[in-house]
Amino acid sequence: MPVADMSAGSALFPVPKDLDNYGLTPAEFRVYVHLARRMALRDGSTTIEAIAKHCRLSNKVVEACLKRLEKLILIRAVPKSFSMEGGRR
Repeated sequence: MPVADMSAGSALFPVPKDLDNYGLTPAEFRVYVHLARRMALRDGSTTIEAIAKHCRLSNKVVEACLKRLEKLILIRAVPKSFSMEGGRR
């Protein structure tokens, strides 16, 4: 039995071809994959607390992971004060 169905169109999210070259820690990789999966499901809005709970990490670890992923330009933080339409709430 296959571990995952990788047939055409079944991938949950695209994985950058050079992701292995970033030297991510296991926690950074876990947070990145969690966020990528949420974006693939069109559910990109989340909180540090929710990520920490889902990934079984502390809030402090998640914050550090997010900062590094943003520094590596793998993610882009969006201020909470803006709506999906781009205007201030």
